[in-house]
Amino acid sequence: MFKKNGLLKSPDSKPKEKYLLLFAVAFIGMMISFIPSMIVNKGIFLYYGDFNSQQMMFYQHCHDAVRSGNMGWDWGTDLGSSFVGSYAFYLLGSPFFWLTTLFPSGAVPYLIPWLLALKTAIAAITAYAYIRFFVDNTSACFIGGLLYAFSGFQTYNVFFNHFHDATAFFPLMLLGFELLVQKNKKGPFAVAVAICATISYFFFACEVVFVVIYFFLRCLDKDFEIDMKKFGLLILEAVIGVMISAVIFLPSALSVMGNYRVNERLYGLDLVIYGENVRIPRIIQSFFMLSDMPARINILNSDKARWASMAGYLPMFSMAGVIAFMRTRKKGKDSWLTKAIIVFGIMACVPILNSSFVL
Repeated sequence: MFKKNGLLKSPDSKPKEKYLLLFAVAFIGMMISFIPSMIVNKGIFLYYGDFNSQQMMFYQHCHDAVRSGNMGWDWGTDLGSSFVGSYAFYLLGSPFFWLTTLFPSGAVPYLIPWLLALKTAIAAITAYAYIRFFVDNTSACFIGGLLYAFSGFQTYNVFFNHFHDATAFFPLMLLGFELLVQKNKKGPFAVAVAICATISYFFFACEVVFVVIYFFLRCLDKDFEIDMKKFGLLILEAVIGVMISAVIFLPSALSVMGNYRVNERLYGLDLVIYGENVRIPRIIQSFFMLSDMPARINILNSDKARWASMAGYLPMFSMAGVIAFMRTRKKGKDSWLTKAIIVFGIMACVPILNSSFVL
């Protein structure tokens, strides 16, 4: 017998969603980590290195340029460059950046930690929404959302705070994909593609490669039903999403294609073997241990690994839950996830496969 008001509930009762609670916990949790620095620096969060000397400066410069209407040729960057081409990677497609334009210039440094906390909270609830598509237990989804929002990649890349713009919305692309194929819901995938392509053309390339591999992995699941019609809809909505984002995506792409610095290639053994002997051990370490601060490497030191965003640690659980899942899900409905972990693990250890995410 099930208790009406106890811990046990009828299987017919609809679980209460935890979006609002998750948002609050993630936001407050991130702010707590910033408070000591904010107290010392009178309301401003300071880190070190590029965060102070570049990230903060870019925010301030872009904010002032937008507020003054100087969004064409930017004489304040290098010896002069395209404003969109220079800052689309960092800020211009970010809804969080545009929030700052509602405030005066002097407020920008004080807004940064609050924006980082907001990005973290949104990352948590979008991850929750994606996991909720597969998982009925809302408490498990709650934990999953927090693990994503406070993963090693997220905490490491406070240093590169614009990375958080991309990760905040990426789960929506996977959710839109599933809704279109599994539920025949048209539109969400195109909207998610448009959002991700607008936020960052660089991360969008990574996300496209990931989603293509994700598609083939999902096809290994017997419950994943797709036909040519649905496949055609996926392609159509992907194209529509990119077209929606073209106002910022196209000039960004043209600017990058015209930059001689993107002509670097891998040759010979560099295609399959990393040029430093500590790279693969560092990749493995990053999943089992908290990451070192950028440029402050303590274990397996390497100059090439500085600022490498090599951080896959899951707070509290580390790889314990992942390994347990893989051992119990070798076959059956969820085995595609085990295969996904293996595939992406191998790709991380092979230079040409790893580099495919940045085309």
